[in-house]
Amino acid sequence: MSKYKDFTKNHLDKISPSICYAKWLWSEFNIPYGTTASCNLNPPHAMNTSHPADKLFNTDQKIKERQQMLQGEKPTGCNYCWRYEDQNSVSDRMIKSEGYVSHGYNEKIFQSNKSVPGNIVVIFDTLCNFKCMYCDQSQSTTWEADLRKHGPYRKLYTENRIKYQSLSKFNYKTPDEQKYLTDEFFTYVEENLPHIESICVQGGEPTMSPKFWQLIDFLSNLNASHLTFAIHTNLCPSQGYDMSQLLKYKNKFAQIRINGSVDNIQDKAEVSRFGTNWSKLAKNVEMILENGLSLSFMSTLGALQVEGYLDLCNWRKSLEQKFQTNIAYDLAFVVDPSFQKVEVLPDWYKNKLIKKFTNYMEQNTWCKHTKQEDFFQRIINKLQSRQLDQAHQQDFKSFVKQYASRCGFDLGVYSELADWIMQND
Repeated sequence: MSKYKDFTKNHLDKISPSICYAKWLWSEFNIPYGTTASCNLNPPHAMNTSHPADKLFNTDQKIKERQQMLQGEKPTGCNYCWRYEDQNSVSDRMIKSEGYVSHGYNEKIFQSNKSVPGNIVVIFDTLCNFKCMYCDQSQSTTWEADLRKHGPYRKLYTENRIKYQSLSKFNYKTPDEQKYLTDEFFTYVEENLPHIESICVQGGEPTMSPKFWQLIDFLSNLNASHLTFAIHTNLCPSQGYDMSQLLKYKNKFAQIRINGSVDNIQDKAEVSRFGTNWSKLAKNVEMILENGLSLSFMSTLGALQVEGYLDLCNWRKSLEQKFQTNIAYDLAFVVDPSFQKVEVLPDWYKNKLIKKFTNYMEQNTWCKHTKQEDFFQRIINKLQSRQLDQAHQQDFKSFVKQYASRCGFDLGVYSELADWIMQND
């Protein structure tokens, strides 16, 4: 049995069958949209910008969902995990909760419905030099620029297509509201810093944001030697933004952690995450490891990313051997838009991938009884799911062909899958 299932049975279930440490200890603060969430997989909800910062972190919805968990109920916003558990798979609830307990937290945190989050994620803006295939204009200024230049994507008919057809930024906060939220965030962090273990800045690409550099300067002048300062980055910021600048802050914090968004390597990385310069990315990774900064790979897999994930695993292992260190890793799946989900792939191709992943697990004993093995099983479960209908497949093909044309790359990197994409059913 997986250690995470053992942990769930022996610890979580004794508190409540639906309890999750992240609901108390993790919080996202999205300034452009004025939203918050208690997990990176949890749908965000609006904050009331007239409230002080404590209320922004401990919203009425979070308090309600904490009460539900204590009573053994399953909040609907946590369906991502409930679906995995219904399939007898390891969920992020299990993994994250086990991590918190291993780090020294215990059930005492559940004595109050309010808490200071130990781990904070903040998003200041959407400045970004990438146009990743599964992203959109709400999170990347490069995506926004593409839609302004080339117009909307056409011949898309299934749900959630609007993100590729409209420039509207629903619920985008005014400059004054964003300034208020930013000021409240800085104040909250300063007042509660002793209780905060990590702050992670996401984007966009954070290194392109002036507010990112304001925050790291601000924190470096406080007593933040206990703090892990993290950044969720594409590892390949545009010219003029040098990641090595982070090194001068190395002694200001307990740790600087680089969470790199990497799904594939080499050609496949440059295709599905447009803006990637693989040579530059690889050099940045080696610079990070050579200087002793903490590195993790955060992978998001959709229909075009899933095959190349094994190459990424091999690269990660080779880096660990070269630098004699461990590189953390995490995995999520594309869920929106649905026409980019793994399940949209044709059955004949999914069956080939199932064999490929199964053989890899059998031949690579290093992944036995690890989180990686659980992740591989998640992928196989996805591949074994029922194929999405023809309408979703047609939208996938139409989108990928338009994306390739706008970005100027050859789909041939995907070999036989490219032939299927080019077919007109």
